[in-house]
Amino acid sequence: MGAHIVNGQFQSDKYPMCPPGKVPLSVKDATAQDLLWEYAQRRRAVDAEFSADLETALRTAGYVPKPPPYREISVCAECRGSHFVLRGPFGEIMGCPACLSYLCERCGEEIPIPHGICARCADERGP
Repeated sequence: MGAHIVNGQFQSDKYPMCPPGKVPLSVKDATAQDLLWEYAQRRRAVDAEFSADLETALRTAGYVPKPPPYREISVCAECRGSHFVLRGPFGEIMGCPACLSYLCERCGEEIPIPHGICARCADERGP
């Protein structure tokens, strides 16, 4: 541990020409693509052209971005508070940020799984 810290800064041993404190990432590296995509989103307010070019390079390298999560106001069945509930890219409820419980997608009742509907709503819906 600490083998990549030289004079208090990160230094790549695989890419020694990379300046100290910099991390070499490739748009072709599948394990880095989602991180680079997120960086492009965060950097857009500072340099929109850089963000657009990074997104283009990632797409050219085969990266397909996932739709972003979105938030909605919901009453949590566990803590009974109104919170922004995070929904995943396909609408699945990812949990209450206050207590980390999961809610039924139809009625908001607490359920033990990260997405889906409660038994009562399943019964009402029928087979």
